[in-house]
Amino acid sequence: SFYKVIENNVSRYEVSGDKDVLLGFPAHKITLNSSFKLCKGLTSNPSIFYFSERYGYYGADETGLSLLRKYEPVTTANLYFNYQDAFGKDINAGFGVYNIFDSELDFIQPYDGGHSPLPGLSREIVFKLGYKF
Repeated sequence: SFYKVIENNVSRYEVSGDKDVLLGFPAHKITLNSSFKLCKGLTSNPSIFYFSERYGYYGADETGLSLLRKYEPVTTANLYFNYQDAFGKDINAGFGVYNIFDSELDFIQPYDGGHSPLPGLSREIVFKLGYKF
């Protein structure tokens, strides 16, 4: 996806020095979400997300003036395996790793809220077991 600011009527969302973007949001985002059947009942589900550079406030200087920063582009990758009827009929098992590379995808405020971005999720390892009835 791509966006470019055409007209912004809310000055709080402006990025000084770059009128084409808004605070907190990447101008470009690329998403790949797929599913591959490996064998009967077993699928692999890889996904990749790319966010271009973003702008946001990260605090204030000693005089109280808010500090704006350009955050570098971030790529996150996930991999999940799902096995249907794993241990009998209607019992599914899954294993996955989210944010494989432990990328720092912070939650940047789209306005000057007076504090640094909130940290995003780190690497996550998931085991799931489900029963359909």
